[in-house]
Amino acid sequence: MITKEKILERVGGEEYLIRHLVPTFSSKVRKKNYKSIFSEKDDKPSMSIYKERGVWKFKSFNTGHQGDVFRMWADYYGLDCRTQFKELLELIDQEMCLGLNAERKSIVTPKSIFPNSPTVKDPAASFPSQTLRIEYMSDYESFISRLYLKYWLQYGIDQSVLEKFDVKQVSFLSYTANSGRCLSFKYFEKHQVVSAYHISGRVKVYIPEIAFSFSSDPYFKGQKKSFSYKNQNKDDVFGLVQLPEGNLDYILFTAGEKDCMSAYAHGFSNVISLQSEHQMPSEDLLRVLRSKTSVLLCCYDNDEAGKNASKKLRDSFGIVSVQLPEDVKDIAEYFQRYTPNDFQLLLGYGVQQVQSITVNPIDTHRVRRLSNTKRSKVKSYLSNKFNFRLNVVTQEREMSTKRNPGLWEKINVNELRDNLDRHGFECNLDLINCILKSFFVERFNPIEAYFLTFEGNEFDDGKDYIRRLAHYVHLKDPTPFNTRYWYIHLKKWMIRAIRTVFEPEGINKHALILCSPKENIGKSYFCEFLCPLSLIRYYNSNPVISNEKDAQKSLIRNFIINLDELHQLRSNAHVIKTWLSQRYVNIRLPYQEDEITASRIASFLGSTNDVEFLRSDLGHSRWISFEVESIEYIDDEAKYILEKSWEQAYHLYKLNPGSGELSKEELLELSQRSDQFTTKSTEAELMVQYLTPSTKELGEFMTATDILRYLQEIVGITIRLNTKLVGTSLREAGFDRVMHSDIKRYGYFVQKGLI
Repeated sequence: MITKEKILERVGGEEYLIRHLVPTFSSKVRKKNYKSIFSEKDDKPSMSIYKERGVWKFKSFNTGHQGDVFRMWADYYGLDCRTQFKELLELIDQEMCLGLNAERKSIVTPKSIFPNSPTVKDPAASFPSQTLRIEYMSDYESFISRLYLKYWLQYGIDQSVLEKFDVKQVSFLSYTANSGRCLSFKYFEKHQVVSAYHISGRVKVYIPEIAFSFSSDPYFKGQKKSFSYKNQNKDDVFGLVQLPEGNLDYILFTAGEKDCMSAYAHGFSNVISLQSEHQMPSEDLLRVLRSKTSVLLCCYDNDEAGKNASKKLRDSFGIVSVQLPEDVKDIAEYFQRYTPNDFQLLLGYGVQQVQSITVNPIDTHRVRRLSNTKRSKVKSYLSNKFNFRLNVVTQEREMSTKRNPGLWEKINVNELRDNLDRHGFECNLDLINCILKSFFVERFNPIEAYFLTFEGNEFDDGKDYIRRLAHYVHLKDPTPFNTRYWYIHLKKWMIRAIRTVFEPEGINKHALILCSPKENIGKSYFCEFLCPLSLIRYYNSNPVISNEKDAQKSLIRNFIINLDELHQLRSNAHVIKTWLSQRYVNIRLPYQEDEITASRIASFLGSTNDVEFLRSDLGHSRWISFEVESIEYIDDEAKYILEKSWEQAYHLYKLNPGSGELSKEELLELSQRSDQFTTKSTEAELMVQYLTPSTKELGEFMTATDILRYLQEIVGITIRLNTKLVGTSLREAGFDRVMHSDIKRYGYFVQKGLI
């Protein structure tokens, strides 16, 4: 049961409850008035927060609201503090992610005090995230990044483990809370160590407690444990997707994400976390876990809450507790004092106990009653007649019959309901949707599944199918050097495409472009042909650039995107360049309440009839271009070669995931080869013709404006030159921009040519 005393103990006092609603409040700073949270129009701060006889109170003079801290919360969310106090406590528990209420209960939907603003949804559903903006740390050499890794390394958790569990360092966060307030947190500027845990596209932003003495840097002031943001739900299980495939000897429940990763880092990979020791496993989750192992263990913290949760797991579900020594608090601290061999002994003792566990008779009856509920009966019928899966790429739920398991179709809930009605199951759509959105439906990634089918195959390294695939394209200048250049980049592009699917950090930043002024030679068709036939559903030949939301969805729903007729997309050059380097997409998909953070899986191809399609706004480093003379006819043998080529690329990726990346020499060669595909501006051509870079001793100092006037005098008024293009051309031509020591102006030392 939640009480006000438990809430105050968990948050650390009344001040923290106030600060959640009034971020500018500080008990250490005397401030006369604050802007009222009960009125949208409060130009002059009119709310007083003060301490009276040891109790914090408030009074909003322009609206009349007044009382203690709990009255502030009740009035803010439209609850009656007297008659709905229980619901108020549950609301605070959910809003501040305190984890006091382990089971979901029916609570009153809080009403906004602003009549024109949308009503607040069920707080248990998660924070609203349509306005979520989250930025991850990019400067890995900064002080705060080193401190972040130092914090995790004390528990044996290195960068590879963080990447395995999709945990990232956060530098900035902003979102709109349930109350309608816009909140933003600049962690990098405040030197705070903050982590984001990602599960199924949802995120939890967590600030761990770190003592001031942990770092000697004067900017670090220490930090207290808190949650900044959470849109994960109770069905999200940390570490579930990281469990090894096949049957397991055991599965270990840990209290939190840190313990889960620490155990994994020390060699114990069969670990998951329900995010809180107060959370109990669902029936669907237990079904999934027991299909992998018959031995379920838990290892929770050595405090009262951890021991109570362990006892509840043992009595209700037969999950054996692995007891830690009294001198350690949790698993993470255990591995700081003991060895993995010591922990293996504890696990072995727990496994021996599993056989002798008897479930509490009272809970056995409860489980028996649950198995006779309408939901259980419906699930039993559906599982016996149909197969279900969630396509994580399209976010669509699909089904097939037991008679024809290979034919998958998108689920039609109304047809499913009719089928249930015909067989005597009267249930509403809410129940069916609830079942379909639970662990009852297995997650399925069709693109990963395609490549994982190659796992058991023994690949013959002596057969180079990618080279045979490259021979179907005939270059205009088929010298041995150019032919090898095409083969190497085709192979590396395929490896990078596979890495983009499996590794969020290993995206394919380069696009292959086939150029030829000839039409109808099969450039676009060859780009489509490169997509495996079984993945053709995830091939996009016409990305909608004008619609930002659709464009972002295409990055997470397609394996290959073909930028057909690339020269016609110059007006959106900045968008395309962003796509090539974009790692993650924040988007709310149709029919979903929450925004998800998904990894980009798309790789890019392109074709164009304009050989000189590159311009300065498109850049040069992202486009690997080839001028094509012709393309051979694609027959059945070619399709076989393509399949074997992708198998070869996957084999090479498994041997070395980074083998598809370009070396410094290859990047330099790419830059040099890009010149033949680049359209030179008038300014660039004039620059090369009439100016050459020089030094202070030999040259003449000219600003960009001086150079523009000089070139304009040469060409006359019939051609208008552009200042921006002049600056760009100077940089591309190798002119160094320097500060003149005498006149204190930036410019260039040049030598003028003959006119």
